Amino acid sequence: METQEKKSVKPTRLKPGDIVGIVAPAGPFDPEKFMKGTAVLESMGFRTVFDETIFQKRGFLAGTDVQRADQVNRLFADSTVQAVACARGGYGSMRILRFLDFATIQKNPKIFVGFSDISVLLSVLHDRCDLVTFHGPVVTTLADADQETIAAMRWALTSDTPMELAPENGMVVRPGLASGPVTGGNLTTLCHLVGTPYAQVSRGRFCSSRIWERPHTGSTEC
Repeated sequence: METQEKKSVKPTRLKPGDIVGIVAPAGPFDPEKFMKGTAVLESMGFRTVFDETIFQKRGFLAGTDVQRADQVNRLFADSTVQAVACARGGYGSMRILRFLDFATIQKNPKIFVGFSDISVLLSVLHDRCDLVTFHGPVVTTLADADQETIAAMRWALTSDTPMELAPENGMVVRPGLASGPVTGGNLTTLCHLVGTPYAQVSRGRFCSSRIWERPHTGSTEC
């Protein structure tokens, strides 16, 4: 059964002085790189805020599942915060999905950026909350980012004109023109969503995240 195409919500672009809240939904991180990364965000003209709980370590995680989810929930609920950036990927984002307040997140759309293990959150927030999310640097990688990367991130977060991606050594596989939404991220991480209530299934564009099988036919619908 096909569902109607969802209308994605594009969050408001940032302007100088806006606040970027930082969360740690996955693994612990190097505090020195974190502080250097926050300095890069501030050099872009933004202010940064974060709770001291993001520095916690619980084995290979940055605190308990509930604590990490609560960071995300609180920053989306906070009207003074215009964007949410992730400190690091690693492992653990999938563990917090059941604790996220999707209703609050959907009511308060804002920029959410990260990559690697954060791909889980990028995908699920789009699927559950219709939110356009941003596959981009985490705070700790900004510490060593080159100027081209920093300029591209600033453009993506602040510009009112579309970005153009032009690979230096691009190869045409099949000539032609196409348009449509782009979804993806770290495929190894996204594969772990298969078979869960959070899996995103594409047919044409997007359809229900639930898959079931017709009795006796073996055919699969979404």
